[in-house]
Amino acid sequence: MLKNLVNFLVKKSLESKRPRILKGHSYVWRVGFSQDGNLLWSLGDNWLKLWEFPALTEIRSLRQTDSGAAISNDVAMAAGGLGVCPVLWDLKTGEQRALPSPSPSLAKGFGAIAFSSSGRLLAWGTDLWTYVWDMDEQQWLPSQIDWKAGRWIVFSPDESMLIMPDNSPGHCDLRVWDSSALRIKDPNRRFVKSIRKLRGGTDQIHSVAFSTDGSRLAAAVDNKTIKLWELSTGTEVDSIPVEHPGQIRDVAFSPDGAVIASCSDWEIIITDTTTKSEVERLEWRCVHSIAFSPDGGTLAFGSGDTRKVNPNPGGLGIWSLTKTVNA
Repeated sequence: MLKNLVNFLVKKSLESKRPRILKGHSYVWRVGFSQDGNLLWSLGDNWLKLWEFPALTEIRSLRQTDSGAAISNDVAMAAGGLGVCPVLWDLKTGEQRALPSPSPSLAKGFGAIAFSSSGRLLAWGTDLWTYVWDMDEQQWLPSQIDWKAGRWIVFSPDESMLIMPDNSPGHCDLRVWDSSALRIKDPNRRFVKSIRKLRGGTDQIHSVAFSTDGSRLAAAVDNKTIKLWELSTGTEVDSIPVEHPGQIRDVAFSPDGAVIASCSDWEIIITDTTTKSEVERLEWRCVHSIAFSPDGGTLAFGSGDTRKVNPNPGGLGIWSLTKTVNA
């Protein structure tokens, strides 16, 4: 009798730690929360979906074939950049409009596209260079960056810097540009040079995340390591080993910066940034993207496997974290 009760309690305890998979997706490659924590968004299966949080009620679904889409922090606008010019979506009305092409010689965008934290600036990486659109002035900034953004591009939280990967043969670093320099119109200088290089090593950097206060930058590195830099100086301040069997696909700081989450093809791991010890682990296959809720109590994740060999259901996952993580 007692043994059956113990087994029942253990089963209930394990079930309580399992994530909830929301209906509506079978494959999700990107997730995120609005700054106020009232909205959650997911991008996958050629659909962009908006959800009320914490109710988790789907409130809007927009057809979206662009895996490189960017979502503004207030979840008011989305932008896609795989065509010859970016397209903007008003997420409240569903209306779309294409931005003018910054150059007649462009063949296509590379899908690397990102809003700044205020939503005023939109960076777009193309097959030639990287351009920035001013949402208020409704025009491209006069200077460009002579760099192909590759898979991703990000603004620093204060919008002063633009960061892109430099995954060149033999070294994989991060390059930093002064975004204010893009506003300067100089007939003798079309391109803005990078102001700093963050040395990463020889392993590819797949994604980056900023601490809430904007002081630190974390990078998911191929060698099962999360590297941390002091953003103001470009100095590497720490390196956190994580026991992922495969490449780290994404990283995310908790709102208080006390822990950092990372994901791979096999699991999600939450690590204490001070002690470097593992705090929580969720065994879940093919996780592509992770995001903490603004209160730190929930981790949303996107997963899925087009090969149909994933034992876990793909889609938008909601993982309620323990008090250990939230403390």
